[in-house]
Amino acid sequence: MQKDVTKTIIKDSFLKLLSMGNDIDKITVSSIIKQAKTSRQTFYYHFQDIYDLREWIIETDFEEIIEKSIECEDYQDALECIFDYINQQKMLIGKSLQSSKREFIEKIIFNNIRKYLNSFKKVQEFGHTLKKEDYDFSIEFYCCAITGICIRLMSDKSLQISTRDLIDKIDKLVSGEIINIK
Repeated sequence: MQKDVTKTIIKDSFLKLLSMGNDIDKITVSSIIKQAKTSRQTFYYHFQDIYDLREWIIETDFEEIIEKSIECEDYQDALECIFDYINQQKMLIGKSLQSSKREFIEKIIFNNIRKYLNSFKKVQEFGHTLKKEDYDFSIEFYCCAITGICIRLMSDKSLQISTRDLIDKIDKLVSGEIINIK
């Protein structure tokens, strides 16, 4: 239990430094431990380096939000849950996407979107009507699309769209209203 408390203190200190306008790649272990009022040894007991801390924050937060979205009644509510989280963490995830660990952050987002899609009941029902390779391709396609939108939302400041409008557009696309391919 104490381990979780300490990790949370380190996490909060890192996020506070980030919110104060510090460049993500310029935040040091020294500045984090000073903010957290802990020792260097304590930091390294929990994390290998700052990249490990950053990845842990995004991974654990994203897993938590995906678990919450799985409990939603429909996929629109689940997407709203996911996109609201992304908007809340735009600074951390957006700056992480601009850093040298971009691929890892994309992978976290992609894998958690896949976890959500594979757990959603309507998707599972859909999977019973398709061949396995077609089902797998469909899941891969939607994971790429949703991950791509998430990344654009966090990294493109000119992309201004409300969560509700974004979900409405995704819903229209999925239902075939936007593009009717024959």
